[in-house]
Amino acid sequence: MNGVSAKYGNDSREYEMAGGTRKSDRIRSKSKLNILQVKILLNKGLKPLVCPRYFL
Repeated sequence: MNGVSAKYGNDSREYEMAGGTRKSDRIRSKSKLNILQVKILLNKGLKPLVCPRYFL
């Protein structure tokens, strides 16, 4: 796996075919939680302290 990753990168189709999970296919639950928190604050009429860039 390390050889495939070193040659093609860990976000390549070759890495996925070798049995690895592509970096772009991984889901981060923390970012989903932040999105939900920002939406709740916006619905209440409050401004979040930190606004993720995809809400700008």
